Amino acid sequence: MLERMQFLHPHLEDGAAPALMAGAMSQAQENAAPQEADSAPSAQERFDELIRGEFKDAYQAKMQAALDRRFKQARATEERMKALEPVAKALSEHYGVSESELPRAMERAAAQRAARAGQRRADVARQMEETKGAYPQFDLAAEMRNPRFAAIARAGVDIKTAYEIAHKDELLSSAMAYAAQRAAKETAENIRARAGRPVENGAQAQAPAQPREKTVSEMTREEREDLARRAMRGERIVL
Repeated sequence: MLERMQFLHPHLEDGAAPALMAGAMSQAQENAAPQEADSAPSAQERFDELIRGEFKDAYQAKMQAALDRRFKQARATEERMKALEPVAKALSEHYGVSESELPRAMERAAAQRAARAGQRRADVARQMEETKGAYPQFDLAAEMRNPRFAAIARAGVDIKTAYEIAHKDELLSSAMAYAAQRAAKETAENIRARAGRPVENGAQAQAPAQPREKTVSEMTREEREDLARRAMRGERIVL
């Protein structure tokens, strides 16, 4: 190679030919490197070679299992959709819409139900406050354990009325006792007030006899119940 370089380039000095030859070899190696890199198989090529050769059966088995699984899932989804067709049809008829409009119609219905539930909660809270104001001893949790109250309330009767019906006897007795106590107190105060006023000459002898009011013990049951109802309404009872 060195003799050939000297033959081709006779004008080169003795030390220049080796140097020129070394540069040429280096350049040749650099030019050959990309060709060697390009000739190396890529990862995809190596993979393709493996699944066509050594791992062909394993790869095909795995792909078949994946396809079978996807097909099974698709078949199950199709069967569920067919099973739901009667339900979807019934719901469409119920809401009066087509099946394509059914999801939106169901969303609107759910929103309406939520609004009604909120309104019911507000109504119950208002009724509880009203009942508690009239009857401080009222306790909804305790009353819901009372079968009579629970049945009346679930029938749609408002809470205050349900409480009054469920506890009619106790409330009536309490109202009667309160009315009798209040009447007795007012009667005693009226007597004391009369006793404190001076009697004018001849007034006592000339005054006509006043009809005596019945006492509570002298009243009939109907009269006592009427008296209790009037007292419950806030009427001032004077006996």
